[in-house]
Amino acid sequence: MRVLLTNDDGFHADGLQALVEVLDQVGGWDLTVVAPDQERSASSMSLTILRSMRLQRLAEKRYVLDGFPADCVNVALHAGILDEFDMVISGINQGPNLGDDVHYSGTVAGARQGALKNLLALAISAPVIGGQPKSGMLPVAHHCAEWIQAHAGRLQPGLVYNINFPVSGPARESGSGVEFRYTRQGRRTYHDHYTIAAADPGQGVWQLHNLETKFGHVKASGTDFEAIQDEAVSITPLSTYTTDLEELQQWS
Repeated sequence: MRVLLTNDDGFHADGLQALVEVLDQVGGWDLTVVAPDQERSASSMSLTILRSMRLQRLAEKRYVLDGFPADCVNVALHAGILDEFDMVISGINQGPNLGDDVHYSGTVAGARQGALKNLLALAISAPVIGGQPKSGMLPVAHHCAEWIQAHAGRLQPGLVYNINFPVSGPARESGSGVEFRYTRQGRRTYHDHYTIAAADPGQGVWQLHNLETKFGHVKASGTDFEAIQDEAVSITPLSTYTTDLEELQQWS
């Protein structure tokens, strides 16, 4: 399996490095890493088109790019200097990507860029706040590797499998019977607010504050939120096709 790894937390993030370590140990994976040179959270599917980018080789099949997650995947697929790939894995993100988060998430965007190229695509997130040592991410990486090995033959190219671990997930040992639950995307409610970071008579500098405590969601059965509340791992298949066919039919 030729796998491209990326993320939105940056090349040196603990989640990505834990995933690399585990997949290397498991064997049978031909891994290439192309990740941003800095954190690119909430960048969605941003692409760099108005400037050149620098791709730096750190080691064999290990690269850092001064771009966004979607850039990393695009460069890996189309720059002509890397191999072809079967699967794109984005993560492990430090924080959840549930419900409407998927529209903003750089983690999901990295996987979605691969799905748009009809590759197998996974986005992996664990709800870790304030940083997490790599050792804390290793159990999550082990669970992911086991799940992929067991289900790779059933995965559909062109979809994004958005995988979220519950708060208890990172503390569990691999093989302890974590429940994987297949879910639909829930609906997030955001309570955004801005504060003035600096101001002068002619202008103001505003900063968005949107902390985890300010999030909410619509309670509904079968959603990713419900799975996480039940301490199950949520797996939501996301389509890259966004036309509302029912609405379109009303206008035809």
